[in-house]
Amino acid sequence: MIDNKLDLLIKNSNNLENVKSTFGMGIFKRCNALNLTLRNIDVDVEKINNCIDLIKNNSSFFSNFR
Repeated sequence: MIDNKLDLLIKNSNNLENVKSTFGMGIFKRCNALNLTLRNIDVDVEKINNCIDLIKNNSSFFSNFR
């Protein structure tokens, strides 16, 4: 069981490296990988990138959501 969690954490962490982000987001990616692993969720990079694009296209430059 622990090996499965560790494998999922490593997989999620590596997959989150392919997500669009801004400078300084590295620690948040690790936290998100851990959060998703604790919930037994695999990272879906395409869905995350689509959400990021949606937020960027529908919010102003100075928005808190960006």
